[in-house]
Amino acid sequence: MSSVEISRPSGDRSLKDLISDLRHSTGLLVRQEIALAKATVVKTAVTFGVAGLLAGAVLDPLARSPGAVILPAALCGISSAAAA
Repeated sequence: MSSVEISRPSGDRSLKDLISDLRHSTGLLVRQEIALAKATVVKTAVTFGVAGLLAGAVLDPLARSPGAVILPAALCGISSAAAA
């Protein structure tokens, strides 16, 4: 990132110079905010990506086990028998 130099206002600066400085500073601020937003999105995506991988690693074997089919079927059978 580039550093921002803040100059002291002086009475002899023209309006054109002030507007030029404002335009430059605003552009720099917008670029820095975009870079910060990108970094935040990447950090969040990595965090959720790692969490998703961990959850997948834990839940995948459970989903592939015979209990993944039998348990929900048993629960549905129990709930339908209780409702009758």
